[in-house]
Amino acid sequence: MHPPALHPELRRRLSLQSPPAFSLIEVVLAIGIISFAFVGVFGLLPVGMQTFRQALDMSVESQIRQAVSNEIQGSRFSELSTSSFFQDSFPKFFDSQGMPVPGEAESRIYTIDYGSSAAPAGMILPGGKAANGHVLVLKFEISKRTNPGTIKFFSVTVPDNGF
Repeated sequence: MHPPALHPELRRRLSLQSPPAFSLIEVVLAIGIISFAFVGVFGLLPVGMQTFRQALDMSVESQIRQAVSNEIQGSRFSELSTSSFFQDSFPKFFDSQGMPVPGEAESRIYTIDYGSSAAPAGMILPGGKAANGHVLVLKFEISKRTNPGTIKFFSVTVPDNGF
């Protein structure tokens, strides 16, 4: 069966109408809403990047501290009592990943240096013995080349474990 024929006037009106679409006002309003949302998201990017950098620095510095602590804990106590051990071993330099690099390397970011050592006064060891001469507290400083004004300190307590 064939559809009924349309009246010529009705056919002309239907051909003049445009297909349904968005108006200019609707498009402008949609772009405005999307732009407003993007401004908010892009405004948070610097804060997120700063937080990311701080977390990365903290992670790398912890890795460096751990490496130095392991080296110190594995050294002879009698060597740690002399200043020549620290003059020969420090400062040490590390790259952005916390890996050791030579001092003249362009990739060096972190520097760790020996600060001082002290025997803690009045410390009592397990068993009630005084720590006299059997414990050292070594102080170190970590600085970052890209932020030279900020120096972070940490200490390593080393007992005389008999070797």
